[in-house]
Amino acid sequence: MRTILDILASRLRHADDRERGATAVEYALMVSLIALVIFGSVVVFGAAVTGMFGEYNASMP
Repeated sequence: MRTILDILASRLRHADDRERGATAVEYALMVSLIALVIFGSVVVFGAAVTGMFGEYNASMP
């Protein structure tokens, strides 16, 4: 027969596994949000930066 300590130890081990899964999901969400911000910045500022470098390139002898 299992003792109360065995049951509690088993539950604590499984709680750690659930936390690891939650942490992985949190990191995946952060990485996807960062990628979305980078992509949005390139879309918004890409044309302006291209035009700026085009002007500098044209002004070079």
